[in-house]
Amino acid sequence: MKELQTIHGETFLVDDEDYEKAKQHKWTMTLLNGIPNVITNNKSHYKPWKNNILYKELILELESECLLFKNDNPLDLRRENIIIFDSKGERARFRNSLYSETIGSKVNLSEVMQDSAKKSSNVNYLGVNYLPDIPLPWLVTLSRNKMSKYVGCFSTAEHAAIIYDKKVLETGLDAKRNFPDLTAEELTEKLKKVKCPKKKTKKSNYIGVYLNNAVLSNARKWIACIIYEKQQRYISSFYTEEEAARAYDINAIEVYGENVKRNFPDLTLEELMKIDNIKAEDRISFFDRIAKCSPKKSSKTLKTSKYTGVYPCQGKKAWMSVISYQDKQSHLGYYDIEEDAARAYDKRALELYGEEAKLNFPLSNYNYTKELKTTCGKTILYDEEDYEKAKQYRWSLRTSNGRGHVVTSFYDREKQGVNSISYKKLILGIESKWTLYKNENPLDLRRENIMIFETQGECNTVLNQIYGNATGLRIGQLRSRAIAGFNINQSIAAQRRIDKRRNPKTNYFGITYVPHLARTWQATITHDRKYYSLGTFTKDEYAALAYDQKALEIYGPNAKRNFPDLTMEELTRKLAKIKPQEAMFSSENLSKKLQGVPSRKEKTSQYVGVCFNRRTSSKKKWIGYIQCQNKIYRLGHFYTEEEAARTYDAMALKLYGETAKLNFPKE
Repeated sequence: MKELQTIHGETFLVDDEDYEKAKQHKWTMTLLNGIPNVITNNKSHYKPWKNNILYKELILELESECLLFKNDNPLDLRRENIIIFDSKGERARFRNSLYSETIGSKVNLSEVMQDSAKKSSNVNYLGVNYLPDIPLPWLVTLSRNKMSKYVGCFSTAEHAAIIYDKKVLETGLDAKRNFPDLTAEELTEKLKKVKCPKKKTKKSNYIGVYLNNAVLSNARKWIACIIYEKQQRYISSFYTEEEAARAYDINAIEVYGENVKRNFPDLTLEELMKIDNIKAEDRISFFDRIAKCSPKKSSKTLKTSKYTGVYPCQGKKAWMSVISYQDKQSHLGYYDIEEDAARAYDKRALELYGEEAKLNFPLSNYNYTKELKTTCGKTILYDEEDYEKAKQYRWSLRTSNGRGHVVTSFYDREKQGVNSISYKKLILGIESKWTLYKNENPLDLRRENIMIFETQGECNTVLNQIYGNATGLRIGQLRSRAIAGFNINQSIAAQRRIDKRRNPKTNYFGITYVPHLARTWQATITHDRKYYSLGTFTKDEYAALAYDQKALEIYGPNAKRNFPDLTMEELTRKLAKIKPQEAMFSSENLSKKLQGVPSRKEKTSQYVGVCFNRRTSSKKKWIGYIQCQNKIYRLGHFYTEEEAARTYDAMALKLYGETAKLNFPKE
């Protein structure tokens, strides 16, 4: 046994053989469902989709989440301290039997086993331990890789020993047995002859009080019930037996009167309520509680259907048809006749689920053709000999390099992740990447519709021969327009019409066409190697006038313009005549730049380690920062950039000394 520490100083115990492997990782402790767990960052090839991985998964290679620690210490990760369960129910039942009122709230199971083995001389069987003070005291565990696998708890030692031998034979372990001469069948016959004592249950001495063994010791385990109208009615649950008995008496007096047989006949109703601090105005009577719990009886009989997916409804039409697909319900319509609604359900079920659909009528009643569909509902055309193999997979339509592909996904154990494979490769056995469809439909996967090429050049040559180079479309565009059965010739004509609308010709410069804007012509100008927008306009002539006006303002009369004969006054007069809905000017940032005033977006500092914070509404808009060991540290917010610069200088002197680059070296 050796100790390891987490990065925060917590100590946990490991086995000697696991120490060398475990010390290669940095461990930390976290709480999962309130239980401490030791985890590390997942840098191994084991479960690569997980960011963090538990110690028990990486080092002990345990897949089960249902564990129990013998000494009740989750930081003792030795193999001998762990019991493995098949389900959470097994673990809960075993834990509830241990955490009983006689043992206590916490149990050191390893110490209990050692003490019971010393005290009890009857434990002569392998794999059997005696746990005192619980209903089923004989515990059976199966040892594997120094860890204990929980098998069960039993009432007698012989019963537990037979179960242990049967489990050894089932798992095929090379381990010693209690009855080595008996086979599995003989052990089963011997198990039938074993007499198991009846489970002793604690009963109450009071009338109408029962013990609930399914709850823990610190819960309300005493239940009070009363018989009313030949039925046992639940009253409530209590911590003590006496409280439940008094509750029974209060309700019995209310139902049957004071002459009824009670637990405390000497006490009246007022005295019983006074003991439990119950006020008469706050208490709900027994009959009111029964009235709330009993279901309301309806005079109308509810109508039901014998067909799947058919439900009754109120209205002119008596039946409606509904089907569920991919966790969503679809309404199929209303019908006068029940059978019509059932047939509508069957037809839709055949479209969605195929032959495996649960139908109301035989399949022979419908003209059903076998279909394969993608996850988005598109139909796949296939050869008849491929149907039986293809229907076993779930297909989807994907786009790659401008091409449509029908693919299915699977888990790749070598790459430890999800991978996909195409229908052509999996079903048709086509290894080549370069294929074309004769009818331009990637969902038509019949062999006669597929052309196979060895190289990309051969594939492109055939495409150019079919569609020609004058279409103005690239090979990738042709393929992308063929996805899901679109006709390429129609898409070429549509593309030509779009291109004509998208790029109208203009004789002006300094303007561009932007089709997605309401005013599609935009005027721009370059100054100090930066582009500035002058506004957007409905006509190219308006944009050209705006360009000329700004060019004259920046570069003077020698500037290249669209209207060289017009002066600045004439340009200003023409722009003023443009209606507001036909133009939107945006020259604010540019005018500030020309005046020497930086805009808000372009505001910077002349000092080292100072920047302008344009997002804050505070008056402290200057931030001081310094870089040390490849990390940036913020020094604070300041009213002026000089104040931030001096703060930077003070911190730089502390970190770098005389070699620091300062904003005010003379100071």
